[in-house]
Amino acid sequence: MSQAGDLSQASTYHSYVADPHGLTAYAERCFEWMAVKQYSPNTVRTRREYLGYFIDWCYQRAVIRPQHVTKPILERYQKHLHHHRKKNGDPLSANSQHTRMVPVK
Repeated sequence: MSQAGDLSQASTYHSYVADPHGLTAYAERCFEWMAVKQYSPNTVRTRREYLGYFIDWCYQRAVIRPQHVTKPILERYQKHLHHHRKKNGDPLSANSQHTRMVPVK
């Protein structure tokens, strides 16, 4: 399946799609909704990529269901983005941090 909302296209996703109540399955439904609402393919692709980073970060911390994502979890992820370094060692710009948070909200 190679649709605009297909999270399996993102290389960083874990294989938690089988859980119909997990973050990945929930995200799949969100991206399907975006496709129905005629979001541009580029917007869907970018949001899928950035949400994939968040989902991977969550799975590494045993946060696997949407109801486990709390305000403190979101604050920790935002702090993670603040401390994250690009390949060249530079921090993410404030705009990049914001852009990565948009699909999470």
